[in-house]
Amino acid sequence: MGADGCCRGQPRVDSCFSLTGGVRLPSGSSRNRGRDGKWLSPLLQPGLGSVGVAFGGLLTATDLLARYEFDAGLTYTTNTRAHDFKAGNIFQYNMAGVYRLYPARYEGPFEEIKEIDLVVELNGEHADRNEQNGKDISASGGERVFLSPGVLFFASPRLLFEASFQWPIIQSLNGRQLEADYRTLVGFRYLF
Repeated sequence: MGADGCCRGQPRVDSCFSLTGGVRLPSGSSRNRGRDGKWLSPLLQPGLGSVGVAFGGLLTATDLLARYEFDAGLTYTTNTRAHDFKAGNIFQYNMAGVYRLYPARYEGPFEEIKEIDLVVELNGEHADRNEQNGKDISASGGERVFLSPGVLFFASPRLLFEASFQWPIIQSLNGRQLEADYRTLVGFRYLF
C-alpha cells in the first residue's frame, strides 16, 4: 500500500505490508547419547526431529525525504512432536527504528546506491512450555525482551548484510532456566 492508501496528505511517507512464512524441516540428529550412554535432552540435540511452521506479517513505514523508517512485525511458530517431545510454540513481536546514515540523499541510479543504516530494535518472544510424554515441562517457556542496536549495509538494492547486539531487558522465564547474558546476530539477506 502506498502513500495514497494510508498516509493521505503526506506524499513523502511510503508504507508497505508483507506476509512471511516458513517451514523448519527435521535436520540434524535428534537421538544423540551422552558419554554415560543416556539419551541427551531434546534441547541439547543438534535437531529437534520435528517440523515447525512459522507465519507472520511485517509493516514498514518510511519517510522518503528524511532518513527514518519504522518497522513492526509479528511471527507465530508452531512445533510438532517428535520422540515424545514437543518444543513450545513461540510468538515473536518486533519493533525497529531505522536511521539512514549514508547516503544523506539518494542521488544517481537506484541500482548503484550503497546504503548504511543504524537500527534500534525491541525484540520480544513468548514461548509456551515444552512437553515431554504429553505433560508440560515446568521449567520451560516464558517471556524475553531484548534491546538490539545494530547496523545494516545494503551492498546493492537486493543484497544486505546485518549485525546486531541483543541485550536482554526482560527475562521472565518459567522455573529454573538459563538466562541469556546477550545474543549477537550476524547475517545477510538476498531480497527477491
